[in-house]
Amino acid sequence: MVMKFLKKFTTFTIAQLLDDYSRYLLNTRGLQHRTIQDYCIRVREFLRTVFKNNRVSINRIKPEYVINFILQTAKTKSSNYAQTTTYPLRSFFRYLKQTQHTPTNLDMVVPSVANRKIQSYPEVLSRAQVEKILRCCNRKEAKGLRDYAMILLMCSLGLRSCEVASLNMDDIDLRRAEIIIRGKGVITRMPLLNELGTAIINYLKHGRPHSLSNRVFITHRLPFSPITTGGIRSMFRSVLKNAGLKPAKEGTHLLRHTFAMHLLEQGATLVEIGMILRHKDIESTAIYARADFSTLRKITLSWPIKTRARRK
Repeated sequence: MVMKFLKKFTTFTIAQLLDDYSRYLLNTRGLQHRTIQDYCIRVREFLRTVFKNNRVSINRIKPEYVINFILQTAKTKSSNYAQTTTYPLRSFFRYLKQTQHTPTNLDMVVPSVANRKIQSYPEVLSRAQVEKILRCCNRKEAKGLRDYAMILLMCSLGLRSCEVASLNMDDIDLRRAEIIIRGKGVITRMPLLNELGTAIINYLKHGRPHSLSNRVFITHRLPFSPITTGGIRSMFRSVLKNAGLKPAKEGTHLLRHTFAMHLLEQGATLVEIGMILRHKDIESTAIYARADFSTLRKITLSWPIKTRARRK
């Protein structure tokens, strides 16, 4: 239970706040004492950096303070230490939001820390190679109709394989020509392009086996259950083999990278690409451009905060 006295004041000591936070981790989150201790150590480092007089005022915490702290931690200690510091900070900011200390989702501004420097663009496919992959889906067969629609979703909208697997019938709005994507805690509406809409309709009408499941994509073997992320990856590896392509990495993220890089070639900005790909922070988009971190940091400060989907 959260201590009531904290809500009576706008400022309090670091020790008081951490004591309340540790109770939250224990009683609400159910974490082990060792984990709670580690989290409090990292959060204390942040609070002492921002509030040198030991008096904490939550409304004074700004996004740039959080970003600067992570950058300085990576510089003075290590990228690994900075990376493991981001988890307690996100947890701490969620605690502040859930206990109504702040109306802002400060956990969304905590930057991710890569384990290695960005050195080059990810491997992508050419347009001719994408077309070759799509041609390898035999649309005269039910399974080919399904594979064609799934691959088209990934290469024309940049969907993750898990997002394709989790698509429900209710997520497809033919009247509005929209598709609802539920991925990584975020719900997004995206346009259902003509070619993509036609591919999905053809699969639903002529390829999808009869199933009680509400999922769009179904396996084509008994008991006709919803296809899994692993099933989609296996399908894609098979299609790549049939197309005679041997990329260094055969995962479905190859299509997502290809989609993003084609957007970049057409003049889209990093922010626009990040929003289309539904990235939670700009660092995830940084692999698509050789940019120094100071530029990325300026973009991060204006990064839009999306509403998280409620867990069922």
